[in-house]
Amino acid sequence: VKANHILKQLFPALVIFGLILGCGGDTDTK
Repeated sequence: VKANHILKQLFPALVIFGLILGCGGDTDTK
């Protein structure tokens, strides 16, 4: 149960991190 709770909190963070990395390159070129 603990692992599931941690995964639930980590998944959104990983998605946001990926978006920041992906959008970071776009803003740099702009």
